Amino acid sequence: MTAGLKFNINSIIILVLAIALCAPTSSTTFVYTFKCKSNDANSTMMHESHLKESRLEDNGYTLGYLAGSFNYLQKGKIEFEDMIGYQVGHNESKSDLLVFHNMNVFFEGEKGISEFYAKGFFPNSRAIYSKNAIRFEEFSRNFSQNLDTNFFNYNINYSTNKIHVDANALMGLTRKRNIGYDFAYNATVANGVVETKNIMGWTNKTGARRIDWEQAALMKGNITVDNRLLVSNLFDMQCSRNWMSC
Repeated sequence: MTAGLKFNINSIIILVLAIALCAPTSSTTFVYTFKCKSNDANSTMMHESHLKESRLEDNGYTLGYLAGSFNYLQKGKIEFEDMIGYQVGHNESKSDLLVFHNMNVFFEGEKGISEFYAKGFFPNSRAIYSKNAIRFEEFSRNFSQNLDTNFFNYNINYSTNKIHVDANALMGLTRKRNIGYDFAYNATVANGVVETKNIMGWTNKTGARRIDWEQAALMKGNITVDNRLLVSNLFDMQCSRNWMSC
């Protein structure tokens, strides 16, 4: 991620916290921060965080947000930070609710897994989902010896021994540019496997699984990934007839 982009996203997070401190006493603000830094090059860490609004089940997964991450870093040097924030105003409307998630990972070691995702259910039954997953692949000789390894490449192991990630997600109506969903992910991976997935669509149209746009990618080797999804005007009630017109 570029320095300018990282500065802008961090500025938004700081602004959210400032607004929360100045908000009426009836508003609710939640901020979670976790940091881990190893003292040697032989450390292991497992960390998982997940935020889901309790009202999602009540409204049939038509309004609300989910955000989370999962990391497993084995036998290496680790610097990790994870922060999740949630703010809802005194009127508890979707236009007065904001969720953000920030994750930074630096790992050099034996092997690692790192996942980061954000899903939003917005007015007019719109759904947006982004996920990036870094993992390793290991195949034993007993598994691969009976296969055509020249075709399947099952004899190649991807240990994912270096992971550098800077990830940010912001969901809710922001005052700047009317942005409702902002997902920014940058990662550099050595000898690893990287998967990305992005979806935008409806939750109540034909078959309840109508998708207007979907992206998926699978990469192996020494990879650098930039994944940015920015969506505005999600709270414009006049855009109820057609997704693309909004």
